[in-house]
Amino acid sequence: MGGGNLSWGLGFCPYATIYKGGGKDRHSLVSYRGIYLLNTLTKLLEGLMEARLSKFTELNDTLTPSHQGSRITRQTHDAIYAFTATIQEQSQYGFPSYCCFIDFANVYPSVHRERLGLTLKNYRITGKIWHLLKENSQSVRVQVLHALIDQNDQVDILRGLPEGSRLSPTLFGICVAELILELRAKFPLLQFPQITSIDDLNWIGAFLYIDDMGLITRSPAQLQSMIDACRTGQSEAICASTMKKQRS
Repeated sequence: MGGGNLSWGLGFCPYATIYKGGGKDRHSLVSYRGIYLLNTLTKLLEGLMEARLSKFTELNDTLTPSHQGSRITRQTHDAIYAFTATIQEQSQYGFPSYCCFIDFANVYPSVHRERLGLTLKNYRITGKIWHLLKENSQSVRVQVLHALIDQNDQVDILRGLPEGSRLSPTLFGICVAELILELRAKFPLLQFPQITSIDDLNWIGAFLYIDDMGLITRSPAQLQSMIDACRTGQSEAICASTMKKQRS
């Protein structure tokens, strides 16, 4: 199948680095985004798997109603509208809103593969597709494309999801859904009293779009508690190492 296949036995892929810009230090590794250059056949196979995975997650609400990204029926403006509408609605009923925006850094490379496998099983994503997803990340070796790096040098990638893979947004969404469920369990009163609790659509504590999350609470102390909850408990292995930037 050629040298560009990332999965299903070969586990090798060219790896390009792209400067993020914004005046970042060009001599620092964190100033570059790594992109896996997958071949056409791999993208085709991943597309088939992603279609099945997305259908399952939508039918079973695996990503939770709070997640507005990487879903066929959700777009960026849905998250923006839901967030602003929540603040306006609470203001009309005399409730203040205290918000915090969290940007998860290096989300795909930080995903723990073994934890992901267990999470998929917990959501009843098993059988052949589970084994394919497991094999897809079992052994990953990349060749970094850079003028100062020998073209024969290869590096084993021991953790994370590949940037550039069609599966990565959905798989990360499944992982971070654990965090949303934890927040919803710890802060159940953050909801619209005027909206019925069908499918938990009235819980408004957090809105997530891919790797950006907005928190809404009714007091500064409650907001700090939610931020602390994002760093501790079961969600710690998923996102504590990636939660680098906050804006309140």
